[in-house]
Amino acid sequence: MSEAFDEDAIYRWPATEKWEYRTVFHNLDGELDASPRPDFYAAAKASVGRLASGKTVAEEEGMAALFLFRHYLELTLKEIVFGARSLERKDKNTPPGMAQWPDRHDLWQLWSEAKKQVPVKLGGGVWPQWDHNFAEKCIAEFHALDPSSERLRYLWEKKPVERDRLNPLWVAWDELLRAMVHTHDVLEAIDSYLIETHGQNADWELEMDSWL
Repeated sequence: MSEAFDEDAIYRWPATEKWEYRTVFHNLDGELDASPRPDFYAAAKASVGRLASGKTVAEEEGMAALFLFRHYLELTLKEIVFGARSLERKDKNTPPGMAQWPDRHDLWQLWSEAKKQVPVKLGGGVWPQWDHNFAEKCIAEFHALDPSSERLRYLWEKKPVERDRLNPLWVAWDELLRAMVHTHDVLEAIDSYLIETHGQNADWELEMDSWL
C-alpha cells in the first residue's frame, strides 16, 4: 500500500513559518568552561572521524573540521608558550604578572618559541621523551595550509594568495585522524608538565614564605 501523498509538504517554505523562540542561554554572566581547547579537539576529532569513515563528505564539514583542529593547535601552543614564559627556570616561577600571553596566530612562530624555550625552562632531559618531531610535522602541515589563520575562516584571505585552481586540496582524512590523536597526546603532555612544574614551584614558594 503506497504512502499518502502530502501535497502541502511539497510547497512548505520554512522561512515563512512563524515559530515561537525559546531562550537558549540562561545566566549569560555565568562562567564558561575555563578552556575551550578540549571542546575544539573533541569536535574536530568527531568530524574527521566521520569524514574518514565516509559517513559525511568534505563538502559538508571538511572546512569546519580543519578549522577546529587548527584552532586547537593555536590555543594549545599559546598555552605551552605561556607556560614556558611563566618559568624563570625549572625550580623558579616568573614573578606574577610578568609572563605575557602570546598574541600571535602564526603556528610556526608559536611552535618555534615552544621548542626553544621548553627545554631551557624544564631542562634538556625531559624534552627528548616526548615525540615532538611527530607533533612538529603536523604543526608544519597546518601552518603551510593556513599560515595567516584566515584561509579556513574566511572565503577570501586579506592578503591574496595564488592558489592552484586546477588541483583542489585533497585531504587524507584517515591519516589526519591519526596525526591529530598523537599530536594531541604530545602537546597535552608538554602543557601538563609545564602546569605541574609551575604549581610545584608555587607550593614550595608558599612553604618557604611560611618559614619567615
